[in-house]
Amino acid sequence: MKVLAIMGSPRKGNTYKITQQFEKNLKKYRNVDFNYIFLKESDLKECIGCFNCIRIGKEHCPLKDDRDNIIKQMLDSNGVIFASPVYMLNVTALMKKFIDRLAYNGHRPQFFNQDAMIISTTGGMGLKQVNKYLKSVASIWGFRSNTVLGVITPPFKLKDKIIKKKDKDIAEAAKEFYKKLSNSNWSPSLSNLIQFTAFRAIADVEGMDEILTADYNFYKPLNDKKFYFDVRVNPIKYKIANILGNLIKNSLRKTIKKD
Repeated sequence: MKVLAIMGSPRKGNTYKITQQFEKNLKKYRNVDFNYIFLKESDLKECIGCFNCIRIGKEHCPLKDDRDNIIKQMLDSNGVIFASPVYMLNVTALMKKFIDRLAYNGHRPQFFNQDAMIISTTGGMGLKQVNKYLKSVASIWGFRSNTVLGVITPPFKLKDKIIKKKDKDIAEAAKEFYKKLSNSNWSPSLSNLIQFTAFRAIADVEGMDEILTADYNFYKPLNDKKFYFDVRVNPIKYKIANILGNLIKNSLRKTIKKD
């Protein structure tokens, strides 16, 4: 079993220590090949907003750096940890830069065989905002599940009972993450299905082969599918998602001006 931790902090401080503690707890259940990517040490350029990766495909991104190597390591892992301290009620600039460079996954997700683990730390505020954001990102990128751990790490010494609670929270998060990594009976949630049917419907709108070429090519072979790949799908959830997808398609048709 492989787990990859993507570290968004510019230093090896509290977030790194918490992740190391999480690693030790996780390895109590199984011998895990645990690896780290420190974004501070990676060659990852800032997104310039050219829209190429979304419109015509990620291979047309003009920026050449470590992005594809990071993606390969993510795909080769069973679990991926997104770890970031809270910087002004948000993730760090390093983590945001990483997320922006992989934005096309929101249109064409690919991490279907991976489970996500969210680890955030803060001196006081912002855990809720950061956890919600990272959980949303992982979900639309295709990750099967999300486990969340938020830890308060103030710049002063904590009482023993608070330290014990922190240790307990880390241990419980590791246990929960391990269970999800070991779960082979996964099926898409309603939100998963809505994302799939919505983007499939959008790609089917007349003219999308030129507007969103990559999406069109990605979803065209999936027209008669119920999800991105063959998996058990709840028929009621799919019916609801499909109705919403068609509503989006009809609305978009009324919006796009024809020449």
